[in-house]
Amino acid sequence: MGHISRRKVTFAAAIVLLAVAVPASANHVFSDVPADYVHHGAIAALDESGVTAGCAAGEYCPGDDVNRGQMASFLTRAGTTITADSSTTSLALADGAASGVPVTVEVDAPGTDGTQRVTLEGTVTVRGATADAGCPCDVEAFVYRLSDDEQGASSLGVFGTAADGAVTLPVSWSVPIPAGSSEEFHIAVFVEGSTSELTADGTLTAVTAPFGDVAAP
Repeated sequence: MGHISRRKVTFAAAIVLLAVAVPASANHVFSDVPADYVHHGAIAALDESGVTAGCAAGEYCPGDDVNRGQMASFLTRAGTTITADSSTTSLALADGAASGVPVTVEVDAPGTDGTQRVTLEGTVTVRGATADAGCPCDVEAFVYRLSDDEQGASSLGVFGTAADGAVTLPVSWSVPIPAGSSEEFHIAVFVEGSTSELTADGTLTAVTAPFGDVAAP
């Protein structure tokens, strides 16, 4: 009976040791933020979004005061930024199609680490004389990133069926970019089968937010 009791005591002591050891081994990127700290998740989110890089190498200093300069940096990195462009361009003819890039926006992502989320919303309107263009013609438009030619979903339509000889397509894309980086985004438009030069009016708004998608105004 005494032998069984000792085994129970030993097992209980091991459980206590494990319970004490787990938080220390489950710390996130900042070594001075234990897993059981009440603000553990929020600090991890700030790090992942690039709002903070900590106070020193691998440390967050969760008990330190925040001065006005540091507060300004936190608020700037955590806030949303809006960039917009609106312009008109002539579409160039090549191989039985008209194409062009009517709009460009340059997005500067705040922060020093992690990623930011950029939500892009816009429209493109193709105009021209349908009798001269040889249409109806299929139209494709999308947002793409210059650095890697990655693109959002295509928006499709037909030019040459409206009385005013115009077609308007919406474009949108939401994509992460590295904090602290600068990226160029464009609207590209293609008109398949056109036989004359057309013009495209484009607008594009980019909203940068560190904690997820934000709808563009």
